[in-house]
Amino acid sequence: HYSIPLDTSTGFESDCIQYVEKENKPKLMLFYKKNNTIHIYDFEANKFIKSIKFQPEGPDGVGTSITGFRFEKNDEIYLYSYWEKKVYVVDELGKLKEKYEINDNGSLKYPVLSPNNNRPILKKGNKLIFAGTLYKTLKKEEIGNPFVALDLGKKSHTLIGKYPEKTFEGDWDTKCETFFDYNA
Repeated sequence: HYSIPLDTSTGFESDCIQYVEKENKPKLMLFYKKNNTIHIYDFEANKFIKSIKFQPEGPDGVGTSITGFRFEKNDEIYLYSYWEKKVYVVDELGKLKEKYEINDNGSLKYPVLSPNNNRPILKKGNKLIFAGTLYKTLKKEEIGNPFVALDLGKKSHTLIGKYPEKTFEGDWDTKCETFFDYNA
């Protein structure tokens, strides 16, 4: 059993949750896409610490369609924008440091990326890994790989991974979705 207090910072529906060890203390981070905000809680004390607000427009703008985030450290927070198909790197003050575009060039083989609680953004070395929804209209042999790897150094992205064969049997809607979990 775990709970946090329903203070004025706690929203009704958190779109992405992440647990991290920050400054040698466990933190719980809740992202709310309706107001582009991450709320940070002390996991052990069950107390609100602070919010990070991201601007939708301007020099530090990240748009209004952020679906997921990956907190690496105070000056390295990755945000993914669904409609812009961009990855924004911001710091804990919400200042924009870098942005990367993920463009499928109209191939339809790329998944429609929508990182969230069921599809976390992973960081392995210098790459971010994303997943999403595939186009159901494509034939089995035309469907691309289920994950996108963004190389932060080269500013390029590629399709990786493979769908299990059972995914293509029968008639069920979840075959176009990629869900996964990850434990460090």
